[in-house]
Formats: sequence, structure tokens, C-alpha cells
Amino acid sequence: MWAIFSKKTAASRGHLFGPSGLTGGFGIMPTPSDEPATQQEIIEVIDAYVKAVLSAKQLGLDGVELHAGDGYLLDQFFWAKSNIRTDRYGGNLIQRTRITVEIVEEIKRRTGSDFPVMLRFSQWKMHDFTAKLFSTPADMEAFLNPLVAAGVDAVHASQRRFWEGEFDTDLNLAGWAQKLSGKPGITVGQVALQRDLIESFSGPGSDLADNLPLLRETMSLGDFDFVAVGRAFIANPDWPQRVRSGQSLRSYEASALSQLV
Repeated sequence: MWAIFSKKTAASRGHLFGPSGLTGGFGIMPTPSDEPATQQEIIEVIDAYVKAVLSAKQLGLDGVELHAGDGYLLDQFFWAKSNIRTDRYGGNLIQRTRITVEIVEEIKRRTGSDFPVMLRFSQWKMHDFTAKLFSTPADMEAFLNPLVAAGVDAVHASQRRFWEGEFDTDLNLAGWAQKLSGKPGITVGQVALQRDLIESFSGPGSDLADNLPLLRETMSLGDFDFVAVGRAFIANPDWPQRVRSGQSLRSYEASALSQLV
């Protein structure tokens, strides 16, 4: 999940692009292996995100979601263990949001207020499933405030299991995101499946789980506004219709990924 640039850009030293020149992997903590991204490279990354969004809008999409969680590039800038920069793109948690803030600001400037920009973030990382960006609601609010001020319209809180509470409460990560940001919250994580993302991708797949009643219950309480469905949707392209009408769902098989191409 470390961006690699072509030789057509200034970020083209043939290296892995990241905030601090660190690399890692599933269960492997980031370690130094390259040079940190330069200021010019960061400018180019911001421009690349904006151009991609403009292309999406031109193609007729109604909005976009920036993936800034789960160890992806923007999340590497968020996390203190992968961002050890000392310039304006590093420092404390609020300062580490800067690259994403600048991306969102420029997207909103170029697309207008009627083009929604959602942001996906997470506590866990591919390198460390127990990682925490923030340990208290106050820290999480401080993290969200500059992103919302930049123009984020909805917050997608990625977690491995949607029913797990955050900060030693019953409210899950999406619930806290909604509460602290004042923006619509999107939950995700093992919806209707027994095995989580990492387990099912490293194995044969995942059998079904009867957790939709719990999902409906927590959503009816107003804890979050939307539900993201991934693997179950791959197995059931008509998932909303099946759930609405009470039809049975197909379990997720890893082989289904080969049918997407």
C-alpha cells in the first residue's frame, strides 16, 4: 500500500513513496528503507488526488470517498509510527492531517459545495491491528475538526467488526465519528460475515453470520447513517434487494475476486 511513482513525475527516483521512507506489511511494523517524500513530491501527490477527483466528476460520479485508513498512503501521514517528519506535514496529530486537509480543500475549491467528499479513516493498520490514531474522544475530535473544516461531508470509520465499541463504550467508531464531527457517519466491518477482511482474504472466504438484526438495531438508534458492504456485495451484487426482501445471501468465497475482471 505504498505508492510507486513513474518516471514522468518529480517523485520518480524509482522509490516507494511514503511520508518518511518507511516500509512494512501485514503484521510488519514500518522500518526505514528509503528516503522521505520531498515537498515537491507531496505537492504532486496532492495534485494527483485532485485530478483523479475531477476526472471522476467529469465522468458523471456524484461524489468521491478518499481512502485515508487501513494503512493506505494518507493514513501513513496520519499515523505517528509511519510519519516521523519534522516539517509542516509531520508533528502532532493535527499537523499530520495537513496533506489530507490540503487535498480536500483543493477538491472542494475545484468541484464546488454540491459535490460530496467522504473520508475513510481507521484506527487499525495493516502493520498493527491494535494500533490507535487516538486513545480518547478528545483526540479523535481534534483529528476530525481540521478535516471537517476543509470540507469533508461524511466520515467513514473503518473497523474490522462493526459491533465493537470504541473508547470503552458501546458506541462504535462510526458512532463516535458522527457524534464528534456533526457529519453523517458510515460504518463497516464484517457485515453478515463470520470472518473479518484479513482472515477471509488469507483463507478460502467467509461463511455467513446472522448479525444483520444487530446492525439494524444499532442503526435505528441513530449511531450511524450509512453502512458500507464490501465482500458480501461481491458475493451478492443484489445485496440490498436480498436483504430488503428477506432472501438468503450467498457466502463470500475468495474465488469471487477472479470474477471481477
